[in-house]
Amino acid sequence: MAAFTVDGDFTVATACSAARKSFPIPGDNTSFMVEQDFMQFFANFTPLALNTPHPTFTDAYLVEETPLQDLGGGVARWTRRYAQIPATRDEYETFAYHFIGYEGNFNIGSPLITGRDRFTKVVVSRVHYEYFLCAAGQPYEDPGDIPIISEQRYLVAPGSDMPVDWLRDSPPFDVPTDPTRAAYEAMVAAGTEIVAEDSRISRWLGNIYERSTRYVKAI
Repeated sequence: MAAFTVDGDFTVATACSAARKSFPIPGDNTSFMVEQDFMQFFANFTPLALNTPHPTFTDAYLVEETPLQDLGGGVARWTRRYAQIPATRDEYETFAYHFIGYEGNFNIGSPLITGRDRFTKVVVSRVHYEYFLCAAGQPYEDPGDIPIISEQRYLVAPGSDMPVDWLRDSPPFDVPTDPTRAAYEAMVAAGTEIVAEDSRISRWLGNIYERSTRYVKAI
């Protein structure tokens, strides 16, 4: 068999294909990835630093390099993958939320029931996705610095850290909850969304991290 020979300077990474665009997030036809194949001598190969911009699509950052493929003659071929920081977006899905109760107001001799217990109901929730490139010069250099958006809390009194299962106003009660029943009922009337659970932060690709926060309408 004839020896494998190469023609070219493969001491540096050399593009051997055109850049290929794709759209990795279903329903989002603006946030793209770029894949491009390269060749280089094994002996000269060093990984490219994550977050390096693509030379043409400069708003797409290196998130991955595939394993090296041996072409023979000491030459390797591999693919570099770059990604834009995706646009924020919303997805909708069902979710079982444990809605807050109301402490009842009553008078002697009155059969009127004005309170309610906590209850769980399956509703349509909105999940808000945000993306952050963690690198020097970016808003968050370390993923641990990305803020977690806390779930809606129901506390026994303003300034307290003790949870409660029923909201109340003052008057008629001595101490109101946080939020008060009146404030929560105003949220219900306005169709206000509440944070259903603490936001979740996870790696998306490379050093691009995703924060997802779930919202439900107050009921």
